[in-house]
Amino acid sequence: QIATMRPNPFWPPQGFSPLLLLVSAILNYSSNFGPVLVSALIACEPNGPDGDAFCVEKYRPGSHCISNTDTASSTENATNEGTCSNPFLSGCLRNYLGAENFTRIRVCNSDDEDGAAERGECVKSEFDYREVRILSQDWESAMFSAWVMQIVLSEVLGVPATIETGFADKSSNFYDPKLGFSYGEMSYDYEALRAALNHDGDCQQFQTERKKNNETYKSCAHVMPESWNGQRKEVATHEEDGLIEPTTGTGGVGKLSWYIPYYTAERDPI
Repeated sequence: QIATMRPNPFWPPQGFSPLLLLVSAILNYSSNFGPVLVSALIACEPNGPDGDAFCVEKYRPGSHCISNTDTASSTENATNEGTCSNPFLSGCLRNYLGAENFTRIRVCNSDDEDGAAERGECVKSEFDYREVRILSQDWESAMFSAWVMQIVLSEVLGVPATIETGFADKSSNFYDPKLGFSYGEMSYDYEALRAALNHDGDCQQFQTERKKNNETYKSCAHVMPESWNGQRKEVATHEEDGLIEPTTGTGGVGKLSWYIPYYTAERDPI
């Protein structure tokens, strides 16, 4: 696939500095590529002098330096003997509030690796509630909203919850051992919601059937965290045809701004 820059007859404005032009060109060019797998893994030395202290310093308490030979979390980005683990693997609230104040361990979900419950990373849900799958969408605030939903469902309500990126091999799961942070395939994936609706809300069974029939991966989800003003017509249409429930505001306010460090403005004034 060839990526091309989109021409803009009003760009650049007269008097813009070369530095800002370069930054704008990079942002414009990179926005034409599809989502890539991003990982926050940090290399560490399991038998080094710092050990877990290094991971705690880089992340927070709860992160451990684990040998790549002992975990499925190894990655080509981790060039040392080990990698720092996800400090929230067993839950965000338990980590922040302390096990004595929040005793629950999060419930397991379909994205967890084999043996996660036996290792104490999660527990099986106490009641039979079908897993909720949340779209990550392809911008940060929606991804953060999806994480908040996943945390509340998994840790407070005891409902299994996963994140749908639209890709079979890209994760945005908050509890991902590999600390994956992948942008979703598209902004508004209404067809993922339709897939869940048409298959009795069972996204796990939907994917199992597609895999059994050697069909390509197709997204399936129950929740779309955010929908902005430009989607009002689409939302109204999908509410009317019964695809989605009536929507409500989240209370968030959007603002687009550019910021640069003070020293940059001093060295390269406009």
